[in-house]
Amino acid sequence: LLPRIFRLHLTDADRIDHVLDRAGVAAGNIRMAVITHLHFDHVGGMAWLQAQSGAVLVTSAEAAAVTRSGKPGSGDLQAAHLPPMAPVAKVDLAMPGESERFVAEAKDILGADPVHALVNNAAMIAEPRGGGSRRGDHPLDRTAYEDWVQVWQRTIATNLLGPANLTWCVARQLIDTPPAEGVPPGRVVNIGSRGAQRGEPDIPACGASKAGLHAFGQSMALHLGRYGI
Repeated sequence: LLPRIFRLHLTDADRIDHVLDRAGVAAGNIRMAVITHLHFDHVGGMAWLQAQSGAVLVTSAEAAAVTRSGKPGSGDLQAAHLPPMAPVAKVDLAMPGESERFVAEAKDILGADPVHALVNNAAMIAEPRGGGSRRGDHPLDRTAYEDWVQVWQRTIATNLLGPANLTWCVARQLIDTPPAEGVPPGRVVNIGSRGAQRGEPDIPACGASKAGLHAFGQSMALHLGRYGI
């Protein structure tokens, strides 16, 4: 009955970026988004919103379980008519064990089909413990040494070591599991930053971490190219 009475027609004007424009709201000013439930017509633009604003997404425990499994909840009246979605995992890339756990969980979810692509898009700009802007500025002449060390450690661990560890886990899986005939073996994409070339005087740890990511990507391209990755 539900598919017969439920008709949803979305146009380009209904996209969240266009809706915000009409309301005069800049995505960058949004700090928190509350999601009541995870039907596609409610969450279709959430990834875009978070990417544009860095907003925290808040939802119920039941909905959080759906994001982790990628499957509609059994108590959802529309469960029989909702396709599965890509599961979402919370991972602290600064912890090496988390990268290994994350890739292992992804493999369990996908079964015999391996991970085909990895996009390294970590871009944390750490905020010093003593405060500072939301962006986490840490210019050398205005940052205490203890904060300086802490910011560098956290930023490098997340922006550079995290992608390096994830790349090892995924690339080894791609190497050890040859693809079917005619299927490309996989891709690794690193999202860098112009700060790697132009310099970042107020956030040098971020610029340095992205420069390291650029160099790491070039090294992996030369090494993994022999496997077609």
